[in-house]
Amino acid sequence: MMRQLFPIEHTIGGELLGVQVSFFDCGGIAIGVYLSHKVADPPSLCTFVLSWASIAKSGSSALKPIFDVASVFPPINDLPPCSGDETEIVVPDGRVIVDKVFRFEASKIATLKAKAKKAKVDEEDPTKMMAAKAKKAKVDEEDPTKMMAVAAFLWTIFSAMHGGGKKGNDNNNNTKNNNNSSSSPRHCMISVPVYVRGKVASLEEHTMGNAAATPLTKPMAPPIDLSAMPELVEAMRDAVRRVDEGGLVKRRDGGELVKMMEAYIEASNKAYDSEGELGLYEASSWEFPFYDADFGWGRPGWVVVNGAYANVVVCLDTKSGDGIDATVTLSEQDTAEFESMPELLKFATPVHNALD
Repeated sequence: MMRQLFPIEHTIGGELLGVQVSFFDCGGIAIGVYLSHKVADPPSLCTFVLSWASIAKSGSSALKPIFDVASVFPPINDLPPCSGDETEIVVPDGRVIVDKVFRFEASKIATLKAKAKKAKVDEEDPTKMMAAKAKKAKVDEEDPTKMMAVAAFLWTIFSAMHGGGKKGNDNNNNTKNNNNSSSSPRHCMISVPVYVRGKVASLEEHTMGNAAATPLTKPMAPPIDLSAMPELVEAMRDAVRRVDEGGLVKRRDGGELVKMMEAYIEASNKAYDSEGELGLYEASSWEFPFYDADFGWGRPGWVVVNGAYANVVVCLDTKSGDGIDATVTLSEQDTAEFESMPELLKFATPVHNALD
């Protein structure tokens, strides 16, 4: 049902922008917006929607989009080539993909953050202190963000789906029929999109364009369960540090983006191979003020995202701001297994209609 409210199915070619307005018998309205990743990233999408809403409501907007990203990162012509049919790249092997929204309430997030927080290093133990410094870890690690805590938790669920954790029930009969599962445990890794506004001084908050990097975590060997969450959070932080401390931010070297893209494509090819040894997922945080978009009839009742391809998680703040709505996009077969995982339902609630 949710995909019917969006104007365009995701493809690599085609339109750059699409808008669909749906009217319901109850009097409600849904506005679906598609903005191609060729020209924009999630912060740009938020800027577009907020500016548009402000103009629709009052005739003008104090929010002024900035179109100078090319002066900071000039266009790159020698991008890695794509192969195969455009639709197959987005939905490989003709598989049907399904979007499901799971809500993490504030109390559950607090529990996950506590599980994900790294234990304090013993300052009186020189050996441990030296090891911590070698990893560039702080003595008293800061709390993980709620997005990282949720992403680390979902990582444990994905690992269990691949035979790398305790499922809590016997799903072995389903595994052989799952194109993304393997009869033997597989390594899992996460792509953590990083939006570089605020990291590169000359890129302001409302700069339009695609200013996103896609660093990969190291592959994590199974078994992965809740006790591994601090290590998973640190793996995601390491991926982000490679952007913060690398040439992309320090030298504004667009070539770093190409290297990350090539690594991502290579990992994707392995992950989409039914005989592969790697599970790859993307965990994206959309912590942007979409709920401030007022077209003249008040704030949105619910903001939701649909995934462009399989194995993607998009985390948005709930309307209250203290929870997370995670849109999980998987193949149809993987979705059935994912939503049956007992550990998942201890912390997340499926959302069918957030307006009830």
